[in-house]
Amino acid sequence: MGELTQIRDLTIWKWTRQDWLVFATDNLTGIGKLAFDQFEAPPEDVGYFTARVALFELLSSGATPQMVIDTASAGGSERSSYTERIVSGIREAVQEAGLPDVFPITGSSEDNILSPITTLSVTAVGQVFQADFRPGTVRAGDEVWLVGIPKSAPHDPVLRSDKTSVSFRQLLDLLGLNAVREVLPVGSRGAIYEAHEMAATAGLRFLHRPQIVPGSREGIATKSGGPATAVIVGGRLSLDPRWHTICSQIPCYHLGQLEDES
Repeated sequence: MGELTQIRDLTIWKWTRQDWLVFATDNLTGIGKLAFDQFEAPPEDVGYFTARVALFELLSSGATPQMVIDTASAGGSERSSYTERIVSGIREAVQEAGLPDVFPITGSSEDNILSPITTLSVTAVGQVFQADFRPGTVRAGDEVWLVGIPKSAPHDPVLRSDKTSVSFRQLLDLLGLNAVREVLPVGSRGAIYEAHEMAATAGLRFLHRPQIVPGSREGIATKSGGPATAVIVGGRLSLDPRWHTICSQIPCYHLGQLEDES
């Protein structure tokens, strides 16, 4: 039956020694256009940004997405168009991730009971060979950088057009750099927390040294990343000219480096 294990926010089913399934999930409550929602947003954005988090987690791990599963509660038969718009946003995220038009999106919504608040959960399922699985691959001496500016509603406007948020294209470009060993989306606990998690997964420790590169901004290092608006990157980056090309398009901040535990 294989082995189930948890690495950070990922669940991995090692169904053979070399071939694994990876599961990543995100959820949302109270953001939308229903009566009890606390923050107003189009239902398309509700679907897009929730799917974005799960897909960012999956792609960053090295896995290839195979399926997206959604469960929504915005029910009542007259609200069916509302959930259809949520799914439309999910499909837009799938398309931006470069996945096929026929990519499977399945799930369920509550259509029998009227719900006054938007809730959504999205699970992305992917496949990866053990040799391509990225978590735990950073090494001592690697640099850790923050790419993009963390933002989270309702404190910040979270917009698809924001050029300071990491796009799917930029994420894929980062993953394509030989100098990049690992990418980790920034969650609600901030970039410094994620950097320590990245280090711990590899049996290393993170040394916070933002002063190495002038202009690093301390304030954003602990800020919630909301729907994966920013990522941290580990690797030998400074000598790669393609890295500097990416950093000319989106804000990049040096956070520190990784060291052996001893």
